[in-house]
This record gives sequence, C-alpha cells and structure tokens, in this order.
Amino acid sequence: MFQIVTIIGADHPQSTNHRLASYLSKRFENEAHFPFYPLEELPPFSKDLLEENTPQVEGFRNAILEADAVLFVTPEYDHSVPALLLNALEWLAFEPYPLLEKPTMIVGASYGNLGTSRAQDHLLDVLRAPQLQAAVQADAGFLLSRSREAFDDKGDLVQPQVREKLDQKMNDFLYFVKISTQNPHLRRKTIDQVRTYRYQSEK
Repeated sequence: MFQIVTIIGADHPQSTNHRLASYLSKRFENEAHFPFYPLEELPPFSKDLLEENTPQVEGFRNAILEADAVLFVTPEYDHSVPALLLNALEWLAFEPYPLLEKPTMIVGASYGNLGTSRAQDHLLDVLRAPQLQAAVQADAGFLLSRSREAFDDKGDLVQPQVREKLDQKMNDFLYFVKISTQNPHLRRKTIDQVRTYRYQSEK
C-alpha cells in the first residue's frame, strides 16, 4: 500500500479543503494511506535555522523522504497559496531535497466557481523550482468549486460527475506513483544537478 503524505494548506480542521482531503483518504483507503502532516508545527523559515536540526523540520523532511508520494490540498487566498504552505515548501528546498522527483498531486476546494485554479498554478510554479523539482503529473490537478455545497452530511461528494472525475484523476495518479516507485534512479540522477545548481545572480 502506498504512503501518500497529505499536506493541507488550510489550518482550520472544518474547512472544505480538510473535507476534501478526508474524502480522498477514505475513498482510496484500500489503495493508499494518507497521513495528514500538521504544518502549524513548523517554525517560520529562516536560513539561520538550517544548521540547528529543528525536530519539527527534520520530522517533516523525513516524512516526505519516506513517502511514496505527496498530495497537496490547497485553498486560494488572494489568487495564491496560503503563507503556511509556502513556509513549509521553503523548508523542503534544502538538503536532502525530499521533494525531488517525488510523485505529487495538487487538489483544492473553493467557495467560488474557479476551484483554486490560480493557487494551483502558483503552487505548480513553486514545485518546479530548481531545489524542489517535484514530479507533478501533467493535467493531474483537481479543482472543486462551490465547495460549501459539494459534500453531504457524511462527507461524501454530492455530484456523481464530480466523484467520477476525481476518481479518474486519483486512479491516474496512483498509477503514476506505481511507475515512479519502480524507477528510483530518477531521483539519484537529478540530485547531483540540484546540488551544483546556481541561480544566474549567483554565477
């Protein structure tokens, strides 16, 4: 069974993004385990803390390293992702580069019609940064709009077509995870390039 660390950008446990994450973990419980990682435990990012081996940061990095994949569940604030989530990603942009070539999926729920589309685009850009380079499958994101009306009292998605679309997206992602775990050399091939990478301003 796959281990898919689930990172939720919304810190309120009753948010519709939490409900979406809970729905996925329950619906696909026979295919994967979805441990939720509490981002609020991470300190604000600072390079000055990198050498201190903060237990919360080390635990977070190790959880990502040991996982088969990562699922990001993000709300959208001001056309972007929450600061809580960006702070977490900063901690992953240094050795041992835990997101490097890690199979990654992005989903998100919003009250409006766009379903966190801008936030997901922004997050995708960040995940493509040289020191992150998560393996995000093309067209693998899922947008849940009108999320306040999307769930019933049991936490299940109400609309059959929405359930079917999410099922297809998740099944495609699980297949992607399976293929990726069979090719561990991809990470080894890329990590040396990341270690020697320099931004133009540093050259």
